[in-house]
Amino acid sequence: MDKLIRTIKLVFCWIQNPLFILQISDGKISKVKGTVKNGFMVDCKEIVARNSIKSGFIYAVNGRFGKSVLKVTGDVSDEALQQLRNTWNFN
Repeated sequence: MDKLIRTIKLVFCWIQNPLFILQISDGKISKVKGTVKNGFMVDCKEIVARNSIKSGFIYAVNGRFGKSVLKVTGDVSDEALQQLRNTWNFN
């Protein structure tokens, strides 16, 4: 059942035509689609570990006025999302 829910979330991310998708599974992060700067990937790994995030997806889509928007699914808290957004804007 958990795998089915994860697959549905991945499809939801994919239909939004993301720039990239990172998958969090058992606290480990891996790239599913797209290109991600190495610095952002390192920061994501630290944030996932620090916040004990076990599953979910981190992805970016094109927003209004050509600016990309970072989004998440899964058990990512608002605090962790803000940390991800801060490092996303920095990188």
